[in-house]
Amino acid sequence: MRTNATTTNATQTNLTLTEAVVQAVNELKATGKFSAHDVTDTVRESVNSGEYALPGLEARAGTAGGTIKYWVDHQAVKTVIDDLIANGEMANLGMVNVDYSGRYRVFEFDTNGATPAAVAPAPATTNATPANTRGVLAQRVKAYLDRQDGTVTLKQVQSALKTSGVSCEDFYNLITALGYDVEPGTVDKFSTYTV
Repeated sequence: MRTNATTTNATQTNLTLTEAVVQAVNELKATGKFSAHDVTDTVRESVNSGEYALPGLEARAGTAGGTIKYWVDHQAVKTVIDDLIANGEMANLGMVNVDYSGRYRVFEFDTNGATPAAVAPAPATTNATPANTRGVLAQRVKAYLDRQDGTVTLKQVQSALKTSGVSCEDFYNLITALGYDVEPGTVDKFSTYTV
């Protein structure tokens, strides 16, 4: 996270989107839990009320009658959050869990002031999973597999978790590193392997 924010005038600070997201997380964590959508709403409200500026994210002239000064894309906020989880910053901010049981992820924070438990990243694999998905993906895979009654193929795991850029071979490496037994299917066709 870059912390050397610049000031354009005496009252408004320029932030990066990452800095704005961290500020929103620090504000929202007192509630105990929140979603990425809550973070996006908080950043949008703060920047458009003039609390700070987000250079490079200026809205087109006349957007929403001129009330929207900065366009904060929800997908961009989610990407920042994923990066903060992957690099351990969300754990440093106090995140203790990510709940995947609902329609969307809910980030849970300790509101009692206890030291947060470390959110363990996925073990390193020979074919690296994209950096912004490692820790979260390991948690999601484990949660999904623990809910299954029988065996599932790696293709079923990939489809259920709706991941992009993560191959069945990546899932094989991740799942075996998590300690699950994986049975080979068709040779070198990882999608047919079962857990």
